Amino acid sequence: MNYNSKAVVNGGKQLDKKLLILLIVLLLCVSGCSKTTDEGESEPSLSAKPDTEQSDPELNEMFPVKEKGKLPPTSFDLIQEALDTQKISKQDAMILRLIAGFSPEGLPKTYQSTETASRSSLQEAVKWLEKNYDSLDEDTQKALKPYYVLPDDPGYYLNIKKPAEKLKDKLSYFINNVSFVSTAVASTPVWNKIEASAGTAKADIFYKSADLQQAKYIKASFEKSTPKFESLLKVKVPKTVFYIVPIVDWGIQVSRVINGVNCSYIRIKKGLNKKRTLSTTAHEAFHSHQDWMNLDYSGERKWLMEATATWAENYAYGSKNVEHRWLKDFFINLGKDMVYFGNCREYTTYVWPLFLTQYYKNPSLIRIILNKSRKTDPRVAATTGFIKKSFDTLFSEYALWNLNKFTAKYYKDTKPIIDTAFRSTNYQFKRFKGKKQEESFSIETEPLSAQYLGFIFEGCKKITIDMKEIAKKNIKRRALIKIGGKWQKRPQDWSYIKKKKFCSDRKGEKIEGLILIISNADLKKGYYDYLTVKVYEDCEPAWHGTTTITWDAEQTENVVTVGGVKGTVKKVKKGKYVLRDELAMHEPEDDYTDYSASIQSTSIDYYSFYEITKTLPGNCGIIKDVFGRTKSGTLELDFTEDEYPPNRLYYDMEFPDKGITLDFDMNVDYKWIKKREVSSKRFNQGCSRLLTPKKDYTSTTERYDNGVTFYPVKNIKVKLPHENSFSGTHTYINHAKGMSYEVKVEYEYEYE
Repeated sequence: MNYNSKAVVNGGKQLDKKLLILLIVLLLCVSGCSKTTDEGESEPSLSAKPDTEQSDPELNEMFPVKEKGKLPPTSFDLIQEALDTQKISKQDAMILRLIAGFSPEGLPKTYQSTETASRSSLQEAVKWLEKNYDSLDEDTQKALKPYYVLPDDPGYYLNIKKPAEKLKDKLSYFINNVSFVSTAVASTPVWNKIEASAGTAKADIFYKSADLQQAKYIKASFEKSTPKFESLLKVKVPKTVFYIVPIVDWGIQVSRVINGVNCSYIRIKKGLNKKRTLSTTAHEAFHSHQDWMNLDYSGERKWLMEATATWAENYAYGSKNVEHRWLKDFFINLGKDMVYFGNCREYTTYVWPLFLTQYYKNPSLIRIILNKSRKTDPRVAATTGFIKKSFDTLFSEYALWNLNKFTAKYYKDTKPIIDTAFRSTNYQFKRFKGKKQEESFSIETEPLSAQYLGFIFEGCKKITIDMKEIAKKNIKRRALIKIGGKWQKRPQDWSYIKKKKFCSDRKGEKIEGLILIISNADLKKGYYDYLTVKVYEDCEPAWHGTTTITWDAEQTENVVTVGGVKGTVKKVKKGKYVLRDELAMHEPEDDYTDYSASIQSTSIDYYSFYEITKTLPGNCGIIKDVFGRTKSGTLELDFTEDEYPPNRLYYDMEFPDKGITLDFDMNVDYKWIKKREVSSKRFNQGCSRLLTPKKDYTSTTERYDNGVTFYPVKNIKVKLPHENSFSGTHTYINHAKGMSYEVKVEYEYEYE
């Protein structure tokens, strides 16, 4: 790749190649004595903007009071902005990043900043230099050589001799003597070395005498993390070379042939404390293993490699939780595309691999994803590429986890994942009071992002939420509801509902809080929508109530196998449906039509369990084969605009003594009904050498969209109530899966 001489901008003026090289030469002479701080001890403090809702404790509980003030950009941010606006070329951006990472005081004023961060795009720049150094022209190679050679090389940028005179008096000298940097050197510093080993993997750790303790931390981290990464990624890095040096980033890594050996070359920032050194070493060591997986640090794969390397800090040193420093920026960016490299967002989204490995209880997913990214679009590899069914369902669960409060606290870590995300555009919130009012809320989500709407209702009699039915497969709208001072354990799926109504006078409908979670699992397209919340002072009377269907049965049979072995088969079947209905009465169209009611809306809590256990005597003990399946979830149905809504309640006005008929002969099969299934649970007890029972247990969990069928129930007839309510219990015998068992139906309805 040849150097583009028109690229670098300094105060709006272009610099030619010779001046750029001169710039590098000048800053190298200054950087030899530049002062280094003690690791940049903390991230910059955040300046909170005034918040008009800070006095509302309930809203503050729902979403935090602080709003992240806009911090001044770092030098890397300014360089990225210039690259994005095509003011500089990619190569010029890489060169400026090298200057910003090693000698920031030498940057043109356009790119100087007092803000720093523990990570930046310096890693991308050193990877670029390693890959392209041999193809650069001679002058550019000479200028960049101090950043390329090893720290113990006399030509390394920290080892170059500083002129005695002031720089401003020697500008003409440097213009005429560009090669001065490569020839005039100070005495080569003395480096000490300690060695580390983890199985066949070896490491040399070079340090100055003052950094001995930090070198020991690197050794400890290398020896602990390397076996974990080898086992996880199924690759071995034979040799790693560490140097402790003053740099802006906490660590950087490349692969290089050193003394004829293919090595991973890692630089760790001088002065990091113990926790940061351990965690940073693990991060860079994970990059080493990524290189040995033949992963190219380019395109969106850069995002994936950094996100998983940050996750690896938790995987190797979960008790340190240094990676938690990224959580504030993670939560504030939930409304933005998850797959993004820049502004350190590639580090903040380590939470995605954390979610996947905890949700599936399978860290090896990281290897699968990284391997797929070699031949597949990394955006696909990290998302839909390894999910066989319903990625939209998985991503909506991720959005729920990231609510991270009330009953939605699922992340497991040594220290709690921060539960006070800063307010930003992906959070909206409103308190409604009893008077009649109406307000609309816009929804705008980027690909692979989420938005959260929080509402508090105080003294509101009737509440309606008007929404559009979501026709797009990748969009989910879920609702977490607070009733009776408690938040529901799991959210309801409102993706297919156009209107939701609550009346505080009715049992189970006195809603106090509501959080809507809108997730966009589309890989490329954003989603735009709106909804309207309406509050009324009174509710219209209507029939409403619940029907609960339960069953619990167990059956054991004696069996004889083909080989004549006698055993047993035990079947267990149990479950519970809770249907919450609102029934709208319809006047008869003529004298021959019953007065009937159709379901306006219904939510269904769904749970069923089925297990079959085969118990057979074996040669050395009892052998069991167990198959079990559990399905559960909350369904939301909407029949308000169906041409033929199902009739659930009949009343013959001509013969009122016949009473009311409840009809449960209702089969439902909607592809969007959600369940949770745990399938193929098996374990076998065999024999070991000492005839000790040995268990092999495997379990898989799948969440997917499917249909559900309510078993036919005979019509239930009840007397016409003298008051506006009726309730009762009905039982019947059902036959399914070779079993006969009793089903109990309990109903309770009232008109108010």
